[in-house]
Amino acid sequence: MANRTGLNQPSMSRKRQRETVDSIETARLAELLDEWVWHCRIEQRSEQTCRNYRRYTNRFLRWLEQNNRKKCGSAELMAYLGSMRNEKDADSPLRPMTAVLHHGILHNFFAWMVRYGYLDISPMESVPKPRASRDQLQVFEKEQFARLLDAARKGREPKRNVAMLLLLMDTGMRVGELCGLRLCDIELKGINRCRVTGKGNKQRDVYFGATTSRAVHAYLRDHPAASEQVADGNFASKTHFLLSSTGAHRGEPMTPVGVHRVIQTLGQRAGIQGVRCSPHTLRHTFATWFIRNGGNQQALQAILGHTTPAMSQFYVNLAQADVREQHRRASPVDRMRL
Repeated sequence: MANRTGLNQPSMSRKRQRETVDSIETARLAELLDEWVWHCRIEQRSEQTCRNYRRYTNRFLRWLEQNNRKKCGSAELMAYLGSMRNEKDADSPLRPMTAVLHHGILHNFFAWMVRYGYLDISPMESVPKPRASRDQLQVFEKEQFARLLDAARKGREPKRNVAMLLLLMDTGMRVGELCGLRLCDIELKGINRCRVTGKGNKQRDVYFGATTSRAVHAYLRDHPAASEQVADGNFASKTHFLLSSTGAHRGEPMTPVGVHRVIQTLGQRAGIQGVRCSPHTLRHTFATWFIRNGGNQQALQAILGHTTPAMSQFYVNLAQADVREQHRRASPVDRMRL
């Protein structure tokens, strides 16, 4: 069929059509991971976020290598996320929320590749997000937390570990925020407050009560950079609050992994079962008990550093469900068998 210029239109079979790229060589991903993390630092993502991006993505790269996957597309991504169901991490089954975290990080990684022209389409677009039921969230009951504290008092570094547990429980701060806390971020004179740096390098103030304040005071009396300033309650030093006390890293800032190991060990010594002994469980516990004890959702959102009310609303729903369950068990009229 001729066009107006008298030239024949090329048939569809003869047209050179560019193939849409939605997969990538596995060997290329390791190089791109370094570049992605570098871009994240330029975008002022927190150092903890960058470490998590590298850690979780490297785990995926190891899986690709171990399973001899030369290319990575949606099929490989779905196989990887599906394989996580029965894997173990830190001697305990992977939680559903861990699979969601892996999915989110890989989604960001491949979206970045599309943004910078390494892919036309992200293969993650066709990978469904794992479902994690919120009713699987676990919190410590009062008796369990008391046993955890008792184990800390009887173990190594009792002052540090008690202060660490009480700060996490009384403020709801993330473990990365606690590890990043410096002495100059703590105010004990007149007001018990910490200034923490959260996700996106956003700072916020969190508060704690008299019991936690006494534990922090006790720990800081032995702190090499704070002992002379404890009486004043204000600290100028930029030394980290939590310091390691053993091994080759003695005197260095504790890492989130180190804090997790300490709490896990304390939970084992306390004989706690049925709940995961971790820093994040303490954060969940803080939020749940904050609402149970009369705190409001808006305050909780600000304390936890959430940008949207969705998660704080979940804790409200959880607390309300807890009240309903307690009433069902203890209803005076129902118990009268009228």
